[in-house]
Amino acid sequence: MSAGRSFAQSDRAEKCYGDSYTLPFRYSPPLFKDKLYFTPSTGGSRRLVLDKGKPVDPRFKISYGSVEFTDLRYSDAGTFSTEISYINYHRDVISLKIADCSTKTVKYYGDSYSFDVPRQAEYLEYASLQSPDQTTVLWNRTDPSVSNGGRGKLRYSSWRFTQLTPGDNGYYNLRAKDNRLVSRFRITVKENEVYYDVMVNDKLLINNPSTNSLWSVDFTPKGDSEPIALVREGRLILSQWDTMAFGDRTSVVIEGIEIAPVELTEAGTYVFRDSNGYQAQTAFVSVKYEPTPTFVYVAIIAGVIFGVLVIYCCMRKCCCKKSSKRSAAQPAMHYHDQSQPEHPSYSAAPAAPSYSAAPAAPGYSPAAPSYCPAPAARSYSPARVGPSHSAAPAESFSYSPLNPTDPNTSVACPAGQRAMISAGLGTNFLSSDPQPTFDPKGLAFSSAPLSSETNFSYVYNSAKLNFISEVH
Repeated sequence: MSAGRSFAQSDRAEKCYGDSYTLPFRYSPPLFKDKLYFTPSTGGSRRLVLDKGKPVDPRFKISYGSVEFTDLRYSDAGTFSTEISYINYHRDVISLKIADCSTKTVKYYGDSYSFDVPRQAEYLEYASLQSPDQTTVLWNRTDPSVSNGGRGKLRYSSWRFTQLTPGDNGYYNLRAKDNRLVSRFRITVKENEVYYDVMVNDKLLINNPSTNSLWSVDFTPKGDSEPIALVREGRLILSQWDTMAFGDRTSVVIEGIEIAPVELTEAGTYVFRDSNGYQAQTAFVSVKYEPTPTFVYVAIIAGVIFGVLVIYCCMRKCCCKKSSKRSAAQPAMHYHDQSQPEHPSYSAAPAAPSYSAAPAAPGYSPAAPSYCPAPAARSYSPARVGPSHSAAPAESFSYSPLNPTDPNTSVACPAGQRAMISAGLGTNFLSSDPQPTFDPKGLAFSSAPLSSETNFSYVYNSAKLNFISEVH
């Protein structure tokens, strides 16, 4: 019963790449005398590995009571089975998996990397990620001529990469003289990824991964899947249609690709490849367009309205000040004749106090009185002038009438003044002329402007009017 259960069960094992696997004791000679087959899990035909305790595959090492499967590879993952000859039946007895136990390293295009080479290592082999079981010797300690350079160099006791590319992706195995795996490294080189967020009408410079190569660039617009050949080996190449889309805004410079000004059509993916076709960099460009916020327009309109109001208030205040100044500067004018036209402005110097006339005796009718002006008694009244002209004051005289009842009263006038009065009054001095006929000459008058502070009234004086008042 126990033996039957043991044959019915299937052993499962998992080993690392390059390790060895020892089969269970029951499949070792001298106990096991049947045939042992192997079927790879990756696909392939069943093959014979042990025949009645003798190895068919040289990697099986057989000793008394032990069977060791050495230098395991990925292709060694599969199932071992035995044959029951009398019923022609194969029964799976062992399931083997191969794991990747290498030291994994992820680098980016253009990075440097190195790993130590131990003393027991005799050679270094390389295998690509796509075909890990197909190896190429890169370095041999005892025979340098078999070294295949191009993927790093031995510097002292380490293997160094100065500038990694995707072509360096793969497995690096260090083995001893007996082909035993000493150490294993897996290097993965990825392309650089850069992101650009720009605004419409900005200037965009997409930098090259490095400046020591002629790059080729493919552009895939946002939302499309078909790339456009933009640059080939450092030269800008555009079809007629692409030229219409990019125009003169795109140029190739030493640092990379320059686009100015940026439009929404530049949004997408830019893939940089070196001369070997390896992808070195992917640039993701996002172009944004931000319309002007509503509050900006509101602020502008409010500012304009506020400015107009301020200007209006200032102008109104200035006009009010000018109007008040004009009102204060215009003096109060009094005229005896209401029919006289008014004029905007007058200018006259303040006159000296005028002499008042003494009242005449009642019932007196003078025959032909003669008056002499008092030399010091003068009063001035403004003459009518036009706008914005200074008015020269007209000279008027006040007379003190003589008392006719006084026989001792006598007046002596100078000859010059007597002649001037006679010429001014004429023979008919009682006639009602509209205006006085005094015409003083040779007199100087002040042109000082009138002001609101003048404290005297303007009195229109005439010799004829004075005489008529005395008669009545």
